[in-house]
Amino acid sequence: MVRSSTQFRPLVRKGGLGTRLALAVALAGGLVLGSTVLSAPAYAQRDKAPSNTKAFVEAYQPVAEIANTEGGDYAAAKAQLPAVMAAVGNEADRYAAGQLTLLVGNKLSDKTLQRQGLETMVASGQVPAEQVGQLQYFIGSLAYEAQDWAGARTALQAAVDAGYTENDPRPLIAETYFGAGQQAEGLRYLADMIEANRTAGQQVPDNWVLRGLKAAYEANLADQANEYSAMLVANNPTEQNWVNSLQVVAAVNQLDTQAELDLLRLMRET
Repeated sequence: MVRSSTQFRPLVRKGGLGTRLALAVALAGGLVLGSTVLSAPAYAQRDKAPSNTKAFVEAYQPVAEIANTEGGDYAAAKAQLPAVMAAVGNEADRYAAGQLTLLVGNKLSDKTLQRQGLETMVASGQVPAEQVGQLQYFIGSLAYEAQDWAGARTALQAAVDAGYTENDPRPLIAETYFGAGQQAEGLRYLADMIEANRTAGQQVPDNWVLRGLKAAYEANLADQANEYSAMLVANNPTEQNWVNSLQVVAAVNQLDTQAELDLLRLMRET
């Protein structure tokens, strides 16, 4: 059985719904396979795990040796990955093939390969349950960076369903709707997310509400803009939040003279 250790390093940058949303994943040097490929029987006897098939090990080992060689011909290893995948005979093989694909993707800084490797690992059913959510989060982040909004949403929701909370995937799910031009759907998801936090007695970050306000304003969705304007000052009635909310209300609504006057008075008071 092929054995390996896995270490991921998320790259976090500002933007989107939060100042520290993980919108991408850097897996540089992430997966390191041992330089020695263990035989399937030895692994099965020691760990009671499924054995790799003989045909798979024969296809896998030369590619793994290239991938584990410092300064190796990683492009050649990439070219041989389809043959490794074609040799998969069981789910233990599939898991190892995914790990190898991820490793080659790391070596080449190839995010498409990285995502393919992670997806193959998860599809094998061999990922420990406590790691599934994290891997789905990485898959979703890579899909998001590739602007595969539907794929990102599916993986990120799977991370949520698996109980992954280290980096809250929900704000990024909302962003997949906005990225796809589905502003109304994104605003509904975001409102549900905000309500869920409130119901749980958890703080609602201002930038969640501000993101919804911005999306509603830019899409000229007056009802939703009014909703998020009220939500913003109810959540945290700072002077700046009053300014932001009332300016949007003034911009998206057709107000008569009296309503405009009332709005200006409210601005003065707040």
